[in-house]
Amino acid sequence: MKTVVFDLETSSRGDDAEICEIAAAEGKNTFQVYILPSNSITPAASAVNKLTVRSGVLHYDGKPVSSTSLAAGLSDLLQWLEARQPCLLMAHNAKAFDAKHLVKAVTSSDLLPKFSQVVLGFSDTLPAFRQLFPDRASCSQEHLAQDLLEKTYNAHSALDDVLILQELASKYITDSTLLQHSFTTSWVETYTVFLGQKKQNLKTLQPLISSKAVSKGMAEKIAASGLRLSHIQLAFTRGGADGISKVLTEKFSGRARITTNKRILENISSFFADK
Repeated sequence: MKTVVFDLETSSRGDDAEICEIAAAEGKNTFQVYILPSNSITPAASAVNKLTVRSGVLHYDGKPVSSTSLAAGLSDLLQWLEARQPCLLMAHNAKAFDAKHLVKAVTSSDLLPKFSQVVLGFSDTLPAFRQLFPDRASCSQEHLAQDLLEKTYNAHSALDDVLILQELASKYITDSTLLQHSFTTSWVETYTVFLGQKKQNLKTLQPLISSKAVSKGMAEKIAASGLRLSHIQLAFTRGGADGISKVLTEKFSGRARITTNKRILENISSFFADK
């Protein structure tokens, strides 16, 4: 199994982010492609990755670069990866960002079956370095490079990012650590669906947040459990405060589904009682 380091630069940091650059490295072999996004790149993203679109042309640091479509760029990436299959893709913050957006892109381009044949899964070096250096204030790639390699580099240029991460990983990440923080492509698909459902659930809980019945953090916990406002309202309609308590304190693996905090349970019950 080959380990391939990869990195993405995108049009934003949100769920609607489009891939603007892909880079990868396996030893001395490297890959890089610029992709012209369908929509504009946010000022916040441009400030970090130096990518902008002017008159339909992608620019890096103010200079035009040759770019292609998402489907063509991903096809080129897959062709490059095929020579290294089966491979494991490694990135810094892969779980929360890079893997999610790459799988979303290959799915939208109808390339997921081929991708799954070539790529065994992903590994995330961010939690790996946090495990290795638990006392560090920051495990950002830039800070790791400064402290562990005594190097500064052109951060958020995808190719420079992968070359530095490859150097960091070769010095500090063992095979066992790599596998410990690995996950499959199917897990990414499932997790992406979960995040979408959580986001929709959270929208319905805004009245609870606005009324200060619950904090945003507690609302996110409720949403992540699969509950929407209508579910909690139904529990109150059928059983009052006791109905809400039963739903939110229901035990799973010995732990409450949401909370056993009486104040929170009373606040939610009062919210529905006042309606």
